[in-house]
Amino acid sequence: MSHYVKTFQRSVLVLLAVVLVVPVFAHAAEFAVFPVAPKGKVTLTVSVGGVTAKAGSVTIPPNTEVALNWTVPSGWKGCWSSWDSLPLLTSGTITGTLPAEAKGRSFVLTCVGVGQAQTASVQVTVSKPNLTTATPTLAQGTLVSGKYLLEPSPFILKYKVTNSTKVAVASLIRVNLEKRKDTGASEEIDNQLLAGLPASGSKEFTFNDTLRTEASNDRGDQYSYRVCVDVEKKVDESSETDNCSPFTKHFIFGNIKK
Repeated sequence: MSHYVKTFQRSVLVLLAVVLVVPVFAHAAEFAVFPVAPKGKVTLTVSVGGVTAKAGSVTIPPNTEVALNWTVPSGWKGCWSSWDSLPLLTSGTITGTLPAEAKGRSFVLTCVGVGQAQTASVQVTVSKPNLTTATPTLAQGTLVSGKYLLEPSPFILKYKVTNSTKVAVASLIRVNLEKRKDTGASEEIDNQLLAGLPASGSKEFTFNDTLRTEASNDRGDQYSYRVCVDVEKKVDESSETDNCSPFTKHFIFGNIKK
């Protein structure tokens, strides 16, 4: 056997010995050390017109802009939400609207850190407001026999408009008080403008009036009153059929012969 062949064989044997022996002396790498995320509080709130809703729930009219506000604790990895496909790495705010057909939606936020995970949610319900009125009543004045106001007839009428739902109205609301003589056409005698109406809120008004009969007769002249709200139909309501109250029973003015 030649010298070169023997040398090659010895080289191969040495290489095999190294391959077989080296793993015996190799060591696994040490685990990396990452600190546990500091304790923190994940928050998610909803606000309308700059006012934060209480108890994480709000009812709004359709297409009203709302804001979602969230907090990512310092040192956490980030959050995943039900309104964005990308992770939220920092605290922030986003605004948007919901249409009438949505009815409502739950917004959910889950944040994670090393050794930490929290979920927060808010509920937004979509509903239309409903404005109603009450038949005017006599707040001050002397009635005779339950329905007669003798001349001269100074008196005060009291009337009210109510938001019968849990949805606040932010737009201007016009309220009219109408008077009708006998069974003729009605006329507007008082006009009020409201800068919105809170959820389940109401507003009361009074109106001073003094009437005399236009002609001397035994019967006197009969007047009735009613209240109408949002006659211009500027508020999108769940019902538009109850914006005017019924006319009051007749108040009779004049020197009635009893």
